[in-house]
Amino acid sequence: MLCVVDEPVSTEQMATQIHQEGLHLELLLFNAADVHLALGELTSLAQSPALICLQNYSRWDKRNKVPRKYVERLVYGVTNDLTTPYLSALGDLCVVVSRKDLDVFRVNVACSRLAQRSDEPFAAIGYLMNALTAAMNSLLSMSGWVLSNKKWTLRRWNKSRDLVFLDLCPTTWTEVSALWADLAKGPAVLDEALSRIETLLQQMTGRLAPELLRDEPFTGLQGNVARYPLHAKPLWSALATVMYDWPRTCRPA
Repeated sequence: MLCVVDEPVSTEQMATQIHQEGLHLELLLFNAADVHLALGELTSLAQSPALICLQNYSRWDKRNKVPRKYVERLVYGVTNDLTTPYLSALGDLCVVVSRKDLDVFRVNVACSRLAQRSDEPFAAIGYLMNALTAAMNSLLSMSGWVLSNKKWTLRRWNKSRDLVFLDLCPTTWTEVSALWADLAKGPAVLDEALSRIETLLQQMTGRLAPELLRDEPFTGLQGNVARYPLHAKPLWSALATVMYDWPRTCRPA
């Protein structure tokens, strides 16, 4: 339960845990003015160019008193009198979260390509699974269904066949679902799956954040990998995969 109050609320607070008769309730307080400022920041990010949006959203918790994970819950929040005072911010939330998940998609495609060049095909397939999960979340978010908890992604995806995804090809749902099924076949499908997923990445980037297409090439990792424009948090497992053979990993495609 989230309670929005007029009184000042410490940013060091912890949620109050209430247990009764085997049931559990978590109670957390937020200051109304802080919530208003956070939603204003969300609007600003949604109206910003994609690169600025990604950079600032990654620093959200340092810039705002309302943590990022609770903004989504506040937007969806229903009051005791069955009103939804913050639901009008859903459009901005959709834009920002879909961009964030697009960037996670990009990170994992990059890591998959690096793992492939390091002769780590199982790692490459694992990154592609993460990539597709992020792609699903990005598509769902842009279609108006934001839910950051990844444990529900596949269930939501399987219920989303009739949603319209970004005015992309009407077979997008079928293609993404087929790619997910193919990845279960393992490294035998790596080259083909990576090519198809990179095509999907370009299509989604062109629709969601076309300015990213004008950056250094982000498929194939040609040239200087250090200039690959990623904004999500680095994946340490990816670094561990490639650092032992960095020169060979970074050779041109």
